[in-house]
Amino acid sequence: MRDAAANAATHPGTWAPVIRAAVIAAGSWDKDISDWAAEERPVFGSWGAAQDASDILRSSAHVGMIATALLVPRGDDRWLSSVAWRMAWEHLGVMAASYATDPIKIWTDRKRPNKGPGSFPSWHATRAAAYAGMGYRNLDLINIKPGYRFSAQSVLAVLAAGTAWARIEAGQHYPTDVLAGAALGNFIAILIHDAFLGQEERPEFSLRIGADKPLILGFEERF
Repeated sequence: MRDAAANAATHPGTWAPVIRAAVIAAGSWDKDISDWAAEERPVFGSWGAAQDASDILRSSAHVGMIATALLVPRGDDRWLSSVAWRMAWEHLGVMAASYATDPIKIWTDRKRPNKGPGSFPSWHATRAAAYAGMGYRNLDLINIKPGYRFSAQSVLAVLAAGTAWARIEAGQHYPTDVLAGAALGNFIAILIHDAFLGQEERPEFSLRIGADKPLILGFEERF
């Protein structure tokens, strides 16, 4: 668990958003960027399109997580049970990241740019980053060329970043809101994945009977 926490904290998907948020906060640029994005809407063109895009991009990151989980090799005939076990843990991790935003929203009590409640951190950005973080780790376990792996991980990063930016253009969040959500989602995803998942994540049961030994029932849980 200690190693998993260290891996999660040192992953670029965690510390890079934190640094960006700190720079924006130090320069007092949060509101300026938010106002400019909501007024100009340079990527999505309208508030409604940005709102729809945030949902579509987040869902696409979810599809990416599932697709990469299906490709993680197992090496034996228990592929279905292994995938089910992996899916359960990965969705549990995403849920944990999502629910972690609730107490922070209550504690910070920050108003959204549109004056609504619960601005910090962004739930959409947190969830998209968690999906992407799980996908990063799944791709690390797949035997493909490094260039292909990097490209696939970059696609997941773009989906998460696009979700975050769409929330800003939609007038729902400030930049620091989505950057904090991205860091939180990625941290929890990498933490859960590294602590509980890997090539041999499924519990192993064994039953052995030997001529010179009594009946042996074995149970092994690998993390």
